[in-house]
Amino acid sequence: SHIVVFNRRRVGEVSLMEIDSFKDRVTAQEPQGEIEKLLSQSEANMFSELDIVYLRGKKGAKVDCLLTPNMTKCMLYLVENREANGVLKDNIYMFCLPYSKHCMRGSDAIKEMADSCGAKIPSQLTSTKLRKHISTVS
Repeated sequence: SHIVVFNRRRVGEVSLMEIDSFKDRVTAQEPQGEIEKLLSQSEANMFSELDIVYLRGKKGAKVDCLLTPNMTKCMLYLVENREANGVLKDNIYMFCLPYSKHCMRGSDAIKEMADSCGAKIPSQLTSTKLRKHISTVS
């Protein structure tokens, strides 16, 4: 759910992230050459701190997903411990269910976070409403 909120992505896009997409991520690096000239200072700072994973978005479009160092660390832990937690070898998803070929539902993760955060009306904290709120505020 942190990835969804941080990136303002659809829950389904993040849920369907494939393990190979994560392994093929663009790791944080100092911008060089032409890229360095095109970036503002804040963009250059982000470029040097965040990893980028490319996901399949709506209608198959390629969309980027930024990962903080902490997100990357947690995801690497998930990758390293897949087999020990009952993940099938042929499960292609990063956020997978044990003993299944399916992925976790991101909406369930958002609901769980909403219930545990102490919100007065947790049913109002949904992915769709979050995206609408962010687009209004931005």
